[in-house]
Amino acid sequence: MLDLQSTVLIGTSSYGLLLAEVIHRRGCRKDLALKRGIFGSERWGGKMRGRIQSLLGIDTFEEIAAQRMQLLSPLLAEDVDAARARKLKTQICAQTGISERTLRRYLAQYRGNGFGGLKPKGKGERLNRDAIPAHILEQAILLGSYRGRGFNSFYFSPNSKDPWFI
Repeated sequence: MLDLQSTVLIGTSSYGLLLAEVIHRRGCRKDLALKRGIFGSERWGGKMRGRIQSLLGIDTFEEIAAQRMQLLSPLLAEDVDAARARKLKTQICAQTGISERTLRRYLAQYRGNGFGGLKPKGKGERLNRDAIPAHILEQAILLGSYRGRGFNSFYFSPNSKDPWFI
């Protein structure tokens, strides 16, 4: 890594952690050009990821993102025209078993966010707070306050004096 000035480290997460600890112990991190790490093939969690990132000062990516990048690489070549791209998409989908819609989504994520866009999103990252317009959310909260009153014709009658009925 020192001689070639490697910028990416690829391997299993346990190997990455071992290298990170050895590099930290020897104090040679400042001599390395590492920027990213791609780790996979074993289970690893946020604690191990955080330790590798803090010891090496790099971004880490899961194997899944690397696999998705490998799928997309033929489509990202500069000399690929629209007809060739369609043919490549069909071939990739047939070989891997993923849908063309999924492949298009990966491509859009890569074009929008680079390699990091190919990482799987955690459960907390999927929620789009603007998905429900504010005025509908307010009405839903108001309706939720009526939950304990029961469902009778009074609450659903247009003649009702209830303020929530529109």
